[in-house]
Amino acid sequence: MEWGAVEIGGGGFVSGIVTGQREMYARTDVGGAYKYNYETDRWEQLLGFLNEEDRGFLSVDAIAIDPTDDDTVYLLCGCAYFSNARTVIFRTRDGGKTFDEIDVTSMIQVHGNGDGRQCGEAIAVDPDNPDIIYCGGDVNSGSSALIWSQDGGDTWEPVKGYDDLGYYTNSINWPTWDESHFVKSITDGAYNNQNGVATIAISDGKVYVGTSVTGKANVVVADVG
Repeated sequence: MEWGAVEIGGGGFVSGIVTGQREMYARTDVGGAYKYNYETDRWEQLLGFLNEEDRGFLSVDAIAIDPTDDDTVYLLCGCAYFSNARTVIFRTRDGGKTFDEIDVTSMIQVHGNGDGRQCGEAIAVDPDNPDIIYCGGDVNSGSSALIWSQDGGDTWEPVKGYDDLGYYTNSINWPTWDESHFVKSITDGAYNNQNGVATIAISDGKVYVGTSVTGKANVVVADVG
């Protein structure tokens, strides 16, 4: 009798698939991110290098592909109850062979295994200028639920003016909720996830941001930059 290996899936579910000009990337709520390999007809794990301490980053909240280069990809990762609830952006410029890690926890936090994780991509690259990237989450200690980079993801800062819409709170305490606010994802004892950014799209010089607030417009638009 011969014994062989049987492939077993990692559980959870695929919460998003993002396609470029040719390449396809998938994100999962607890199992990392994958890239489709056309030669082997298989999906290959991209975050296998993570250790136990960083297991929270296996919760991938959003993916964005540079519209001009399928090999430049951004993964927005974080989990409310692992890895000290840190949120990072992994950037690859070689199709997932290597990654840079940019920590944005001081500005926003995401919960890739929370409610609404299948509702779209909360990070987007400007097709007219790939150095400009918008990213959204839930406010931590920063001043806006929406942040952006003007240098291809090297540095990030809050988007001025978005905070005036009243779509966030910077309280890190357990809040008192009322009917005018929806909860994107919440964990007792964790950070406040009030009115987080759910999805972002950029087209024709405009950036569109989707959120969830009762009684208000749930999609807002502004000029890029």
